[in-house]
Amino acid sequence: MRVYIFIILFTFSIQSVASCHVKMRVYQSPPNYYLDDHGQWTGLVFELANAVIKEAGCTAEYVDIPWNRALKMLELGKIDMMTSLSVTEKRRKFIHFFGVQH
Repeated sequence: MRVYIFIILFTFSIQSVASCHVKMRVYQSPPNYYLDDHGQWTGLVFELANAVIKEAGCTAEYVDIPWNRALKMLELGKIDMMTSLSVTEKRRKFIHFFGVQH
């Protein structure tokens, strides 16, 4: 019986990792974010954020949306990640800040 419990938990944890998908806000702001000649997102901040997502074992979806809309979507759980935000007490209520860089 213990073997079956272990297998079920192990399978669940693999499924959790496999389904990790991060929706991140991007925008045209060279050199931080921009579309290259092949239509792929790149830039200094983009590359750093993308490295964090990959290190976590997740896949990413990039959404080009205005800042105010993105902040509201982050609060509502409709996107998962934004960069270059100032830490405020109001934002701490719905954002987990990590990797402060400025």
